[in-house]
Amino acid sequence: MARVVVIGAGIAGLTTAESLAARGHDVLVVEGRDRVGGVVAPAEVAGVRLDVGAESVRITPDATAALERVSLAQRQVRPEPVPAQLWDRGRLVPLPTRTYMGVPADAATTGGVLTEQEQERAAKGGAAALGAGPDADVSVAAGISAEYGRAVVDRLVEPLLGGVYAGRVDELSLPSTMGGLWQAAREHGSLAAGARALVPPADPAAAPASGAGGATGRRGPALLGVDGGVHQLPLALADRVRAHGGQIRLGTISRGIERTAQGWRVVVGPTTAPEAIDADAVVVATPAPAATRLLRDVAPGAADALAEVETASMAVVTIAVPAGRDGWDDLPGSGFLVPAVDGRLIKASTFVSTKWAWAAQAAREHGLLLLRA
Repeated sequence: MARVVVIGAGIAGLTTAESLAARGHDVLVVEGRDRVGGVVAPAEVAGVRLDVGAESVRITPDATAALERVSLAQRQVRPEPVPAQLWDRGRLVPLPTRTYMGVPADAATTGGVLTEQEQERAAKGGAAALGAGPDADVSVAAGISAEYGRAVVDRLVEPLLGGVYAGRVDELSLPSTMGGLWQAAREHGSLAAGARALVPPADPAAAPASGAGGATGRRGPALLGVDGGVHQLPLALADRVRAHGGQIRLGTISRGIERTAQGWRVVVGPTTAPEAIDADAVVVATPAPAATRLLRDVAPGAADALAEVETASMAVVTIAVPAGRDGWDDLPGSGFLVPAVDGRLIKASTFVSTKWAWAAQAAREHGLLLLRA
């Protein structure tokens, strides 16, 4: 079997390492941080252990299979059936129904957010701006505003997409970020027709969509969590890597990759005392800037492509507040999104102790309200 070095102990690196180790390969994971998980991170806040990075996983077959693989399937939970909200011009309002990531299937449902004039523009429609050819591309803002007007982009779409991608809609690609809607729009001739094809018709007898479910055109939640926090997933993956005989070295910075006559060499450690690790194969599972640096000498084409990947910096602030302060005994809904056009300091807030039942119980035991921004 092969000797494989995996650089990076985030979800991608650990998943790859676990799969290789399970097949009998000799696996070594090297990670510059002092913990595994990457952007999936825990911390103790006012005595409660919480996710302070990613707190949920999009519901897909791969996600549920990963939880089953590490024996966490029985601990998966769904958000509580409470609505998400939108900060709109100084007030909190419910997210409109019958939209796909903010793109209305029915403009009549947007009256709680859009002004009468903005709603009329959205209902009026416009010529589709989807480009031509199989490789056509258009920004989120350009494609949607052509049909619905700029207010739909600024007030509905940007808060949802900005919360997912941490970027701005004038620079995000519509087919890359909203692939399902893009394909439906190309098939039906417009984004409006595509949204109507994807979003289920109104059904007064059905249970209302909760949280992000209403934003993605589905009924029920679009995300899942883990009882006690999703930070347990990378820890469980790391345990399985070790159980299969693999090794994980934390606090080990990777400085370069070299070709050898037999395979590859990874140089790690401080510049004053570098260490060479030989391998048959190397997996680079780091963010684009680090991958660019590591691949520059051995795969310049890949390094050039990775160097073009733009990223947006972000911070997550986790807050614990004594329950009852300023009259707040509870928090309404699962949180709220904030349009960038309103010029506030945050993009969103999640009411953790309302959204997740396990966090609500922990918060009650400590007399707290838990939220993040």
